[in-house]
Amino acid sequence: MKIDPMSNIPFYQQLTQQLLFEIARGNLQNGDSLPSIRDLAAKTNLNLHTVHKSYKELQKKGIIDIKPSS
Repeated sequence: MKIDPMSNIPFYQQLTQQLLFEIARGNLQNGDSLPSIRDLAAKTNLNLHTVHKSYKELQKKGIIDIKPSS
């Protein structure tokens, strides 16, 4: 996933859109695990809070479930 720092779209929205795109393309399917917030933040060079906000947005829309790590 690539975040465009020059875009007017906030980082969390860019990330949310890219995750939705991956779901729509079938690259992420029902039951697949998303990377942890820490892992995705490291891969995208984003702040943990930015990734968390994106995941919360997807959860609010009913697209993903967030479960505590075991």
